[in-house]
Amino acid sequence: MNQGQHSNDRFELKRKVEQQIKENFTSFDVTWMLKITWEKVPAVPAISNLHNTNTFQAVLATDGIKTFCLIQFEDGMMLWRPESRHPHANKALIGYHSGIKSSNRFFYNDQITTQSNRVRYRPDENNGKIVVGGVAKDMNAKGRWAFRLESNSEAFTNPRKACLNWYERESFPFYRWFNRPCPCSWLQGRFDFAYTSGHRIRRNGFKEPDVPGE
Repeated sequence: MNQGQHSNDRFELKRKVEQQIKENFTSFDVTWMLKITWEKVPAVPAISNLHNTNTFQAVLATDGIKTFCLIQFEDGMMLWRPESRHPHANKALIGYHSGIKSSNRFFYNDQITTQSNRVRYRPDENNGKIVVGGVAKDMNAKGRWAFRLESNSEAFTNPRKACLNWYERESFPFYRWFNRPCPCSWLQGRFDFAYTSGHRIRRNGFKEPDVPGE
C-alpha cells in the first residue's frame, strides 16, 4: 500500500479492492497490494502532446495464491490523439504481459485494441471487461477492467507464503531480545567467530546442515 497514506485510507482502499474482487471474481483477503496512478501522462513525443494526456490507475493485489489487477481509466481524462503520436510508436494496448519472451508467455490483449482509434484511445467511454484465463466478459461499467493474472488452483501452495504464515504464528521468545544480529554480508560473517565455513565443518568430521533452496 502507499507509504504516504494514512492508515485509515489504507484500510479503506483494502476494503474497496476486496469488495471489487469479490463482485467480479471470488472472495478474497488481500495480503499485499500496490496502487499506481498515472496522472496527465503525455504520449510520445511528449513535447507536442502536453495538453492531450491520459490519467488512469492500476491496483495489483494478491493473497499469495490468487493475483488480480484492477484498472480504471478516469472519465474524460483519456485524451491521447493517435494522429499526433510518433509514427513508429507502439499501438495503445489494454491487457497484461508476463514479460517472458517464449512460446509459453503469459499475456492478454483486450479486443478493444482491434477497434478503431476512436474506440481504442477512449477506454473511459467504453464498458470494460472481466478477464479470467484469457476469457473476457462484460464489466457493465465504463472505463474499468479487471484481470486475474494466474491460473492457480485452490490446492496450490506458495512456499514463501507458508513460511511467512509460520513466522507470524510463532511466539516471540524473550531470549530473542538478547540474540546477536546475523551478519549482513559474507565478509562480516567471516570475521564473526559465531560462524564458520562448511569446509571447516567437514574437515572436523561433522556433516553440513542441509539448507533447502541452497
